[in-house]
Amino acid sequence: MKDYFYIFEKLFTVFSIIIYSGGFLSLIFSGGANEEDLSLIQAADYSALLLVYKMIYVVTLILLILRWKRVILVLKKDKLISLVIVFAAASVLWSFDPETTLIRSIALVGTSLFGLYFATRYSLEDQLQNLSIAFGIVVFFSFISAILLPKYGVMSGIHAGAWRGIYIHKNVLGKMMALSASIFLVGTTDNQYKMLSRLGLSLSIVLLILSKSSSAIGTFVALFAIFLILKIFRWHYKLMVPALLAILLIGMSGLFFLTEHMDMLLISAGKDPTLTGRTDLWIWALDDIGKRPWFGYGYGAFWQDFSSKAALIRYAAGWHVPHAHNGLLDLLLDLGILGVFVLILGIFRTSIQSFFLLKNTTSTAYVWPLLFVSNMVLANMTETTLMVRNDLFWVIFITISFSVLSHPKAIRRAPVVNRCSSNCYT
Repeated sequence: MKDYFYIFEKLFTVFSIIIYSGGFLSLIFSGGANEEDLSLIQAADYSALLLVYKMIYVVTLILLILRWKRVILVLKKDKLISLVIVFAAASVLWSFDPETTLIRSIALVGTSLFGLYFATRYSLEDQLQNLSIAFGIVVFFSFISAILLPKYGVMSGIHAGAWRGIYIHKNVLGKMMALSASIFLVGTTDNQYKMLSRLGLSLSIVLLILSKSSSAIGTFVALFAIFLILKIFRWHYKLMVPALLAILLIGMSGLFFLTEHMDMLLISAGKDPTLTGRTDLWIWALDDIGKRPWFGYGYGAFWQDFSSKAALIRYAAGWHVPHAHNGLLDLLLDLGILGVFVLILGIFRTSIQSFFLLKNTTSTAYVWPLLFVSNMVLANMTETTLMVRNDLFWVIFITISFSVLSHPKAIRRAPVVNRCSSNCYT
């Protein structure tokens, strides 16, 4: 019986990862609509998708209850992340749209619970294995969708020819393939699954290029450099210090060059210097943030279709803006300075603990936490993945935060191996 339960959990975990990544269902229910088909996207019936999310919440809650002692121990390790989730739920009290905030806060709690389950059920190595399996499925079906069902897998209209695979937009495929490539990149040094990881990495990069998502491509290039830098931190200090100083010098020179020539580089690459209108959007968002700076407009309330605040920005932009295209600005709109401050403290604490694990262990798996936090920071410069309900980035962040803080022995010893098998509930 325990073996069957173990298999069920494995299937449930991989299925949930794919759903939280945004794969399959949104694209199917929209009928393969493109960005310009806004009326079709809005008119689509997503009730079945909501039902799937509710099912995941319920199953997750049951699995957490079965391991309640372990869950309580892990929750005690990190109160900052729990606090910011409570703050989001409490924002219904001052929300611009209380009903929306209540519904979306419940979804945020449900999403966070899955991250907590993932952290308490699997070791860091097993988390990477589950993520690799899930993204292996995503990569396979993204190729199938684009090649055999181009109506669904390839965009038309404004972004004609760009692949979107099993996702609703090319930028979502790009963002997920940058994440997928970073997961497989960590696995390329694993002797047991090295060849499969290299295959996954290669195919993820191919999809990343075919998505034509410039920001996602730039994100992965930066992540690859960060991956190499993180490994340098494990060198002997006599080699580590000069190597890091050289990288810092090169990085500062490159940053200075980009700052001075950014507009010219963007124009030569055929890109808009305003980042497709994002810079104007950020200015308008900052203006609204200034009107309610401390507590924001309530979690998920600002960008509602009937919100007069969002309506003014959409009118000025000339298109249906879904969010601020910047995670920090969106969170400031939702929870204000106080909410953002608590979350940044949580991210900082997770990063520090992840660095200790990186320095004092030898397993490549412990490169993953800092690599993901870097990915999350980079992704939120032009998109929004901070505290987003039903979003894989938030799931993984919650998982990593609780994972690194619930393994204090890993700071003083070699890598912790705590693989759960069929007897994990004993």
